[in-house]
Amino acid sequence: ETAVIENAGGMLAWLNAASLVELAILAVIAGWIVRFIAAQLALRSLLGIVGLSREAMAGVAKTAVSVWSKRLGLRRAPRLRVVAEQHSPFSFGVLRPTICLPEGLEERLSSASLDLVIGHECLHVARGDGWLRPLERVTADVIWFNPFAWLIRRELDVARELACDEGVVAMST
Repeated sequence: ETAVIENAGGMLAWLNAASLVELAILAVIAGWIVRFIAAQLALRSLLGIVGLSREAMAGVAKTAVSVWSKRLGLRRAPRLRVVAEQHSPFSFGVLRPTICLPEGLEERLSSASLDLVIGHECLHVARGDGWLRPLERVTADVIWFNPFAWLIRRELDVARELACDEGVVAMST
């Protein structure tokens, strides 16, 4: 004798009976959940890097931050922190912008090169990239199912970096 196991009301039964619209809505919601989790992981990674950082000591880099802040008309200079050597320079923050430089960068670069790196990061702060980039990410996350949202976001990242490079070079000459 064969026993028949019946799933009268489980998730599989619902998926089997769901319309295409219901399945599409489920897929969109699942995508939002995945994007939310990915954003949380990215934030934790950033906070982990910054959590292990230290405040930069007085020196060429700190002086350059002050000079660039005045040149760009910033109300106050961004904080300057030193992060692990394997990271690239980056800036973040909306209310209290922070520039992070990898350990030893001040010794590895000439003062002119270091000045350009710091100018680039200060320009990100002056442009408001600390709030624009997260806004772009949230927008792309909300419409995650649209491949053009991701292409546009990638192009905005490239354009942002090129704009800061060009701006720093123009202001340095």
